[in-house]
Parts: sequence; C-alpha cells; structure tokens
Amino acid sequence: MIAGQIASAYVFLWLGFKTVPGEIGRQVREVEDISYGLYILHWPVGQVCVALNPDIGTGAMFAIMGTSTLLMAVLLRRVVEKPALRVKPCLRSALDSATTGRFTTMLEVASRAVTRLHQRVQ
Repeated sequence: MIAGQIASAYVFLWLGFKTVPGEIGRQVREVEDISYGLYILHWPVGQVCVALNPDIGTGAMFAIMGTSTLLMAVLLRRVVEKPALRVKPCLRSALDSATTGRFTTMLEVASRAVTRLHQRVQ
C-alpha cells in the first residue's frame, strides 16, 4: 500500500518537472497562473452558494463554484496580482534605498519607501 503511494508521488513529481516541447509546451507555459486565486476564493464562494441556497445539490454547487471561482480568479490575477508584481521591483529598490544609512524604525522605512515609490510612479 505505502509503496504504491510513494511510487505515485514519485511519478507525479517527475511529471511536474518535465517540460512539454513544441507549440503545446509553449501554450502550457504561457497560461495565466490563477492557482492562488482559485485557492483563496473557492471557500468563500462555496460558503456564499450554501448561504444563498442551503438545499443546493453537489453537482449544481460544483458547477456554480467552478465557474464563478474561475472567473473571479482570472480577474484577481489581472486586476490585483499583475499590477502588484509590476510594482515589486520599484518597491524593493525604494525599500533598499530607504534602509541605507542609519538605523531607522519600520515606520520611517515604510514612509520613505512609499514616498519614493510614489515619486517613481508619477
């Protein structure tokens, strides 16, 4: 029993690190990474589904949760995550430049970083 579980874990890890060649591989690599959005949103969406319709069946709940969570995860990726990832290098350099020199409090570092980031964005 345990040998089968170890073997299947090995196979799945091996498959996870394989790269798919050609056009199909390129398309797979360019898919938006919405996994975090799916992870974070599936539970609240399920709770809302059950709260709005306590007698909902499993199939209907799966269909509603699947489509709404998928759409919300794509929106989260495009509206929140991508813009935040674009700002990340500026924020990192602003934090690095804010902490050089003397020892400062976190409040001072944060206010300097936000000021420098705001100056760069404008």
